[in-house]
Amino acid sequence: SQRHSRTRARPNAAAVTIALYPRLYNTTKVVVPVIAMVLAWRYTPASPIRHVAGMAFWTAIAFLLRHDYAVYVGLLNVVLLALMHAQNPREAARRITLYAVFALLFSAPWLIYVQRNEGVGEYFDAALRFVGDEGRRTAGGGPQPLFYAAVAIPVAGVVVCWRRRASRMLAPLAGSAVMLLAMDAVFLRDLTAVRLPDVVAPTAKLTAAPRGGAYDAASMVLALVLLVVGIAVARPARAIVRAGALPERAARVTARLRHAAPEIQPVPARAPLIAYLARCTRSGDRILVGGFAPEIPVLAHRPFASGLPSWIPGYYEDPRDVARAVARLNRERVGAVVMVDGPNMFAASWPELDRWVRGHGFDEYAVAPIDARLRVWLPHDRSGFALDPATQLPCGA
Repeated sequence: SQRHSRTRARPNAAAVTIALYPRLYNTTKVVVPVIAMVLAWRYTPASPIRHVAGMAFWTAIAFLLRHDYAVYVGLLNVVLLALMHAQNPREAARRITLYAVFALLFSAPWLIYVQRNEGVGEYFDAALRFVGDEGRRTAGGGPQPLFYAAVAIPVAGVVVCWRRRASRMLAPLAGSAVMLLAMDAVFLRDLTAVRLPDVVAPTAKLTAAPRGGAYDAASMVLALVLLVVGIAVARPARAIVRAGALPERAARVTARLRHAAPEIQPVPARAPLIAYLARCTRSGDRILVGGFAPEIPVLAHRPFASGLPSWIPGYYEDPRDVARAVARLNRERVGAVVMVDGPNMFAASWPELDRWVRGHGFDEYAVAPIDARLRVWLPHDRSGFALDPATQLPCGA
């Protein structure tokens, strides 16, 4: 039966997802599209409006987690509603409109907060500039061969729907395929083998969709074959998870989540610096970070300064972004400035930020015991404090 086939497919889809081992910080890339697909597959032409509200609520959650998620989930739901009610265009338009209104209402508290503190227009202008910077950084080289293997799966789903477009049962498949196609185009834009785990969960769920008589089995089998080939290319056999290693991995991740420590970070050598910031700055002090090290203020339990957890060269170099950051710094109490890539990184990319640091009573310190390139700037009034043994920085909150 269709239900039995779907039940058997779920463990296989989960196994493929586990085998490719999505990175833990990409949890939302696994959860957001999969839950959206679950809601879509449960929708029928007779579903009450509260189901539409539920889809809109999840769209708002997706938007708050990461703004582009709302685009992917929105594509799924609009295609779903349009095809599910294709025989009644007026009802389709009504439900799509209600979906959009509900999503806007659920997002309204956040939008009001942004408008009061910064302005929605200015916020999204900065966000679009960031998207442009990110696109230029990752645009080189063009799609890799594995990209086409991955994209073939949602394309196969679209083909299935096109060949059997009279069936309403295919509306969730069509919406899911369109969503996955958009995700592939964005997430697999550069190093496909590295980024494939970012889309493996919705890909596996799409290929494990209930088929029965309404589905073109040959197309979906071809998609599954392409997926297996893609896995083999992306992850050599030695990297595929052994079944016996799965409990070990689960136990290790659980232990790390329960016993979070500064050592569990991309650069464990910075743990003494993070401990210093947590111990020797005041709880309300903000940390300004230059370089890719957003974990520093987080693990130190300090808020970040200037509106960004860290300043990465190549991003937010537009004068409007820098002016907004300086305006925020003038209102904030900055307890430390950390430059992970040398003393001149602000001067090279954001001269206005460099002038702000040098003009606001900060003293520069090298942290040779940790990293010769690392520089920490502290308020001048702490220069007479006792030195922290691990970092040789003056300690006093």
